[in-house]
Amino acid sequence: AKRAVDLVQDGDVVFLDVSTTNIEVAKLMISEEKKITIVTNMVEVLRVLAKGNIQRVIFIGGELNAERDGFFGCMAIQILSQFKFDVAFFGAAGINVYENEVSTYGVDDGLTKAAAIKASKRTYLLAEANKFNHDGNYKYAAIADFEGMISDTNLSEMVKEKVSQYDTVVI
Repeated sequence: AKRAVDLVQDGDVVFLDVSTTNIEVAKLMISEEKKITIVTNMVEVLRVLAKGNIQRVIFIGGELNAERDGFFGCMAIQILSQFKFDVAFFGAAGINVYENEVSTYGVDDGLTKAAAIKASKRTYLLAEANKFNHDGNYKYAAIADFEGMISDTNLSEMVKEKVSQYDTVVI
C-alpha cells in the first residue's frame, strides 16, 4: 500500500477498486494528507475515507454486491466511463503470467474493473505473491494493461521476467 501511495501526486484524481489492499491504501492516503480526489466503488474504502481529511471523495453507485463489498454493474460502468483518472489501483483474484491474464471472480466486478482501466491514464495492479499461482473465473484485463504491478514480497525472477515481457514494471 505504501508503494501505491508514493505513486500519487497532489492534484491527482485516483480510483481505488474493490480490493482489500486498497483499504490500506485509503488509510495511508489519509495519514499523508494528500490533496487529491479519490473515487471508489468499495464500501469499506468509503468508510475509511469518511473518517479522514481527503480533499474530495466520490462514491460510484451501481448494484451492491454485499459479498464483494462493492457496487458493480451497468450503472457503475456508465459513471466510470465519464471519468479520466490520473492513476488507478486494482486488485485481482488471480494472475496468469503465461497467458497475460488478470482475473477476478465475478463478471460484474470484472466488467466494472475493465471500465475503470479504460478511464485511467496510469494503472497499477496490487497483488499478493500468492495471486500469481491462482486464477479467478473471469478475465478482466491483460497484464499489459497495467503500467506496474505492486506485490508484497519479492517475486521470483521467472515471474519478473514474464511480467516485463508485457512492458509492465514489478514494484
